[in-house]
Amino acid sequence: MADVKISELTALTSPDGAEELVVNDGGTTKKITITNATSASLARAGGTMTGVIAGFESTGIDDNATSTVIQIEDDGDVLLKSGANYAWIRAWEATTGNMIIGADTSSTGSGGSALILKTRGAERVLIDSTGIDVTGSVNDSSGNVRAGRKNLIINGSMQVAQRGTSVTGVGNGDNGFHTCDRWQYVESGDTGSVFTLTQSTDAPSGFGNSMKFDCTTAESTLAANEQLRLRYKFEGQDLQQLKKGTSEAESFTLSFWVKSHTTGAAAVCFYAANRQISALYTINSSATWEKKTITFSGDSTTAIPNDANDGFQLWFQLFAGSQYTSGTLPTSWATYNENNNAVGQVLNIASSTDNYFQVTGVQLELGSGTDFEHRSYGEELQLCQRYYQVYGGTSYATIASGFQPNRTNAKFHLSYMQEMRAVPSIGTANSAELIVTDRTGFDQPLAGFGGHVAGKTSAYISVTMSAVGTQYAGILLAVKNGTTTTVNLDAEL
Repeated sequence: MADVKISELTALTSPDGAEELVVNDGGTTKKITITNATSASLARAGGTMTGVIAGFESTGIDDNATSTVIQIEDDGDVLLKSGANYAWIRAWEATTGNMIIGADTSSTGSGGSALILKTRGAERVLIDSTGIDVTGSVNDSSGNVRAGRKNLIINGSMQVAQRGTSVTGVGNGDNGFHTCDRWQYVESGDTGSVFTLTQSTDAPSGFGNSMKFDCTTAESTLAANEQLRLRYKFEGQDLQQLKKGTSEAESFTLSFWVKSHTTGAAAVCFYAANRQISALYTINSSATWEKKTITFSGDSTTAIPNDANDGFQLWFQLFAGSQYTSGTLPTSWATYNENNNAVGQVLNIASSTDNYFQVTGVQLELGSGTDFEHRSYGEELQLCQRYYQVYGGTSYATIASGFQPNRTNAKFHLSYMQEMRAVPSIGTANSAELIVTDRTGFDQPLAGFGGHVAGKTSAYISVTMSAVGTQYAGILLAVKNGTTTTVNLDAEL
């Protein structure tokens, strides 16, 4: 039996009032094609369909309808309405030929709503007027993340500590890098407080490390010019996506985990090209990991130079004298004024030897805040080695190979682990623990370490020693047996 075509119907209902209308031939269900029907009311069939199919035509949806409405228009568009909400699949767009899937609170597209994709009852993708939010990773068929890097901060999870995991006696105007890579201790004024800095294994769930400041010598009263901050510097070329200095300047969000013995308000500040913006966050509970998320507006004034130099800075204020708190907190971008840096700051980690401050999971990203972007240790290490590299560290570790132009001088060629940000300075923790060796006849301690010639990818290291060996012989620069000294390359901002 051929398909049956039913034409010119104004309504289609089951004549016996049953919930199903079945057309069959000897028990075999046949297809019904409905054309030019202005309304087709269907009761629930097997629990799989409800509501009204309203019009296989090009006239608009009845905006007063309260039930679910499906409309297929002459041009192929499919519109769905439930209450005041609409969704549509547009088969084609006249100007581009594109297929469109949309959601709105108006059949004309003049409202505002989000399109949400769910799997197993959980939201996976949300699309609205502000952008696209994805829960979980965006992967290709091989499982590789293809959403692009979002965290603009290197070593935000404090995994890498090439300089060591602990240092004591830090204070008195120190401005150095200690423990966790890329994070700088910056203290100024007449402060008498002293701290131990560590790469701690105490961290919130999902993280393995944090950077910890532990007060070992307290200062009960701060002088006006005293302050301590934890600073992170960015290369200007890495932040061009902020569009700073243009009318399209992007907002950005800072998120981090913090734990402290003392509670209260603390300031975070961004600084670039003599401009600043600050915000306060509150540590609510002592000795408790808390996540903080702060969104900052973009700055349409003064572009960030597109180069490898210091173009942007982040400051965590850990204590601040009145010189830094006497103005007005710049919650929007403004010309730099140190009096405004930390207005409202309560946190003072120098006030007692009971005090400590820990931070990890630091993320800076465009737009609103999302979950932390975890990277492998190997990737974070490689990113950090653009700024700092360490060679040696164990007995007899070979640092570089070279030759003796004469019996009291040696030249070594050192190929870097990767290209550095700039030509680095070359130093050593203790040159007395370095040796010139041929691995067979002698291990000669150094008499001098200097006169190096460095580039961004390699260097010639020059040393002197007491007369030993043979002119033009091949030799090695190594760590003395029983010691752990290092040779360090520093190209930090």
